[in-house]
Amino acid sequence: MSELVLHLSGRLTLNEAMQTLAQQTDILKRHAVQAGQDASGVQVIGDLSGLLEVDTSALAVMLHLDRDARAQTGRPISWRMPTTNLVSLARLSSLLEVFSWQDGLPQ
Repeated sequence: MSELVLHLSGRLTLNEAMQTLAQQTDILKRHAVQAGQDASGVQVIGDLSGLLEVDTSALAVMLHLDRDARAQTGRPISWRMPTTNLVSLARLSSLLEVFSWQDGLPQ
């Protein structure tokens, strides 16, 4: 199984959400085109370790990317290394359990 890692870094707030989403969606689409029929054999990893500042827009970006990954590969993005603030926002928004976390639910 091949792996595609999406790196989300820096600020991911309302001001950056649309640009980040467009960039990451483009990466997903290009990879799907390259994989062709084999896209179902791709595991998409969302690396959140580089995020410095987030708001609820980050959750919206994650949801959208997850939906696109499911449509292209048949499986959700496996998110890893979320920031404490992102975990808190996901918990407050009742979205923590919606996402697939690489090492289980963050504390």
